[in-house]
Amino acid sequence: SRQYPEKLLQLIEKKGIDAVPVKIVKSRKFPCHVDKARLQFMTGISDWRLSAECRQIVHDITQELAEKYPKYSWEEVDVNDAIDYASKTQARNHGNTLKLLHMQGELLQNDFAFPLKVDPYPDETPADFVDGSFARDGHPTRPCRGRTRNLPVPVFLKLMDASVRWLIDYAEPLLALEEQIVTEFNELEASLGNERAARVANARVRELSSESEWVDKPCSPFPLANFRHFRAASDSK
Repeated sequence: SRQYPEKLLQLIEKKGIDAVPVKIVKSRKFPCHVDKARLQFMTGISDWRLSAECRQIVHDITQELAEKYPKYSWEEVDVNDAIDYASKTQARNHGNTLKLLHMQGELLQNDFAFPLKVDPYPDETPADFVDGSFARDGHPTRPCRGRTRNLPVPVFLKLMDASVRWLIDYAEPLLALEEQIVTEFNELEASLGNERAARVANARVRELSSESEWVDKPCSPFPLANFRHFRAASDSK
């Protein structure tokens, strides 16, 4: 997510291959190699060795230098990234999310700007797919790296619009409703007990939020389905 590979490539494209710091060892006993500490310093990044993409870039640089200066021997850069795979739990969670997104897209076609049109698991459940993949290969699929980049402009603008509305329009009525329901819940809990008080509070939330002036407004959270009465005070803050 810190874009180490991109920063490495930008430096190389800007400075050129000859500007890459190297350690030349004239003795045949030890190979020449890219000065990784200086390269990190020039690029302004931290330890890149955990990134398979960065290791691949350094490997490619070394290969290019070896072709350009064949009289020296150059080190072999390890690009093995076997650890860079999703765990079974992560893979199942990714699969369940994709399956759910496809199902929601089928039901709410007009509400999804970019629905997942193809069922990712037409013949088996995500859990069965992951179990089968682990049985065959020891791992399922490689996870994508870092943050989502290159969001479509309409999607980005919609997210920003929703964020602003939640702060400017919906925060105050949400907090006011929470304060009212907390007061009612505490009064009911003393006489009815926690479970019955929670059911009454949830019904009150649905009733009051459905009467809000913000119902059906763009990106509105109203009406609300229930009240998280079991939250700790620190969570509420």
